[in-house]
Amino acid sequence: YMGAGFRLAMKDLEIRGAGNMLGPEQSGSIEAVGFDLYMEMLEEAVAELKGEPASKELKPSLNLRVSAYVPEEYISDMALRLSAYRAVSAAEDEDAIKAVAEEMADRYGPVPEPLRNLMDVRGISILAGRLMVTEITDRGARLALSFAEEAGMGSDRVMEAMGKVPGMISDKTDALRFHPSGFEFRYKGEVIGAIRGVLESLMLASTGCK
Repeated sequence: YMGAGFRLAMKDLEIRGAGNMLGPEQSGSIEAVGFDLYMEMLEEAVAELKGEPASKELKPSLNLRVSAYVPEEYISDMALRLSAYRAVSAAEDEDAIKAVAEEMADRYGPVPEPLRNLMDVRGISILAGRLMVTEITDRGARLALSFAEEAGMGSDRVMEAMGKVPGMISDKTDALRFHPSGFEFRYKGEVIGAIRGVLESLMLASTGCK
């Protein structure tokens, strides 16, 4: 059962045409995150029509310079591609993401890099939501994180966490900067690994684990 929101999305795509919505040429940095938000809006609209309460879960905004999508050459059928997007966006933890990856590999073959990136981004979104991160933006050589007011992510906690991921942080004097709603840092290596490392360290710092 795909759900009313999913059927509505399919009908909308049928009317408007999918265009580049489901491929690497879509505008923006993470094609599937835009699609994920679109699906959430549809689901919320359907819930409202049914008189059901809308989800209050925090949905971080991720603006990253990575190719994260389901390649058409991997899954040629649009309906199946939409199902793949939905499966990834519905995963609620790392185990669920791994299960989706295994299912995709069994059904379609080895998971290509853009789809692997999509799954990694979903994992980042889950971690960010738990930390009450409202936005993560890739500004080239720097990553900026913003938090909800109730997150209580003070500079001391951030400094503790950042000290645990030295290999991902630049050694330049301006590597770490704070702003009213969060902080930004100059990172090394690839962006997904840098974000995951920082978020995992922040999670440890927030729970008091060493």
